[in-house]
Amino acid sequence: MTSRSKMFSFFKNRLNMKQKKLNGKNSDWNLPKITNSAIDANYYRMEPHPMDYLIRDMIVTSCEDGTKMLSLWGRGLTEIPNIIFAYREIGFLNLQENYITHIPLDLINLKKLRVLNLGCNNIQIIPKHISQMQHLVRLNLSKNELGQLPSEISRLKQLKELFLGGNQLQNLPIEVSELTKLTNLDLSNNKFQEISHGVLKLTELRRLNLGYNEIQEINSEIKNLKMMNKLDLHHNAIFTLPSEIGDLKLLTFLNLRVNYLTMLPDVIGEMTNLVSIDVSGNCLLALPMQIQHCKRLCKITLSDNFLTEMPQGLLNVQNLEELYLDNNLISGLNPNVTQLTSLKVLNLRKNYIRTLSKEIKGAMNLEKLDLSENDLDEFPGFISKLPKLNLLRVTNNNIENIPESIVKREQIVLYADNNRYRTIKKSTTKNGHITWENIVDMNSDETSSKSSNSKD
Repeated sequence: MTSRSKMFSFFKNRLNMKQKKLNGKNSDWNLPKITNSAIDANYYRMEPHPMDYLIRDMIVTSCEDGTKMLSLWGRGLTEIPNIIFAYREIGFLNLQENYITHIPLDLINLKKLRVLNLGCNNIQIIPKHISQMQHLVRLNLSKNELGQLPSEISRLKQLKELFLGGNQLQNLPIEVSELTKLTNLDLSNNKFQEISHGVLKLTELRRLNLGYNEIQEINSEIKNLKMMNKLDLHHNAIFTLPSEIGDLKLLTFLNLRVNYLTMLPDVIGEMTNLVSIDVSGNCLLALPMQIQHCKRLCKITLSDNFLTEMPQGLLNVQNLEELYLDNNLISGLNPNVTQLTSLKVLNLRKNYIRTLSKEIKGAMNLEKLDLSENDLDEFPGFISKLPKLNLLRVTNNNIENIPESIVKREQIVLYADNNRYRTIKKSTTKNGHITWENIVDMNSDETSSKSSNSKD
């Protein structure tokens, strides 16, 4: 064996021994192997790194526009592999759910990159060179450890969607207003105490999510967001809404769940494109009559408030399909509820209702009715005349009998446990759709009454 061959053999063995030692610690990052090739020509060839093979095999070409797509979701990466930068045709790069801590400068070499997903990593700082990735249309930096955003992000002029939820942000640079094509902005789960002024200048915004922050007041400049379609402000500390919110004429979804609102502004009636409103978990005592002008409203959630009656204005909303009034202080239903001819779901759980008006039988499209945890002492027999009813809950009331007309409706799933039934006919137990858990038989020697209901 020549001295050259001995030298090669020595280094090859040392390197491969080192590789075996490391393999036991992290099999994803094996060292490359030396292969014997043209020794006498003073040429040494290295086998490609296993990660190189993985990336090469995972790159997919989109059938639509020929864009190269690469997803390394959840691969345990601590940094972006250098081999990626050799694939200049990549337009979609997904690196979500890894342990990446920084964004390297080499990433700007991917000139065709339009979608970059770095969500769920350990990134603390967004470098200024991100401004050179000017073809980005969608950027996901959610669930990292960001404390601030560089003003240079304003140079991403093509950006349409920006996801920054789940960080430690308290404000955004005013320069964010220069992202004039931005239509979708997620700032949820941060530490904002107000809506950043730069955001209030993004006139093309369609969706804005500020849920789970510390916002107490909505700036009147929100009127600038006239193209807004979906506004999410749930889980904040908002006490009032400015009248300028009525300028959001195109808004279809409004989420104000879990705040401190005692009322909604009268201008809510000017937001005539609203389809869904969630104001649950607030301190509402009533709704403005003007809500009757929201003719397109299909769903309204008013759970966990202090309402003592069904809001009168809602009775004129002909398209209303879902009405949630659970956990309020309602003691009876308005007879005019029959006007809600499109109503499919009515939730009145955890109120103080003793009797139901017979007019409810006019709600001919009602499919789901929840009357559990009220004070009903009589089963409303006319419910059996609701032709489309398929789910009925009357658990935890004071009901003594169930009418045969209900029992014979096999298409109804009935939850009727924890009541005060005096007698239960055997025929009623044949219906497999009825649950009878913890029924108290009033004729039993063991018990003569059911403990009173408790309401949170």
